[in-house]
Amino acid sequence: CIWVSKWIQNLKIGKLLAYLGTHSMELICVHMVVLEVFEIVAMRLFDVHAFTGIIMILYQAVRITVAVVVSLVAGKIISLLKQKFIRKKA
Repeated sequence: CIWVSKWIQNLKIGKLLAYLGTHSMELICVHMVVLEVFEIVAMRLFDVHAFTGIIMILYQAVRITVAVVVSLVAGKIISLLKQKFIRKKA
């Protein structure tokens, strides 16, 4: 198990996992907010409760994908702002 970790740490997937681990709290917070906002907007535009079958599966897939992508972008922006703030402070 340790050798697998050592092996993937320099690969893109290893860097992604390291980023997610380092910034997990920010990502989780943003993810939850985006899920709720997406749900509110979707309910105003569509009758979400009427979705069934494949439409519901597609809706959930889009909802989760949007939340994850926005969370990753927001997490990256937060990281950059933190670094910029720390540099100004020093």
